[in-house]
Amino acid sequence: MDAIGFEGSSSPGFTKAQVDEILNPAECTIVSSLPNEHVDSYVLSEPSLFVFPYKIVIKTCVSTKLLLSISALLKLVESISLIVQSTRYTRGCFIFPSAQSYPHRSFTEEVSVLDGHFEKHGLASKE
Repeated sequence: MDAIGFEGSSSPGFTKAQVDEILNPAECTIVSSLPNEHVDSYVLSEPSLFVFPYKIVIKTCVSTKLLLSISALLKLVESISLIVQSTRYTRGCFIFPSAQSYPHRSFTEEVSVLDGHFEKHGLASKE
């Protein structure tokens, strides 16, 4: 996941417990964090997470099941009255694609999962 953009009245300002709730399905944890006035940065066990007032950026590598966190993330975003305005997803090439688990076994599978979450926001992929 590259980014999810928001429209809302204020910065998400997630608590550690809220970030943990988002990350649990992806099977990763916070290693360290560094907030400042512009962004809350989190180094995670595999990926990194950046929470800006207007977007969330998640960068991943190796075997984190990042897409499994989208449901928890969207639930949290909606609970604080933010509106998902945009999404961006990019995917690199895996060195060992056969070692990946659902939903990261293929780009088609990933797009299907993303569309399942974002179609209701009017943000399905362009085919």
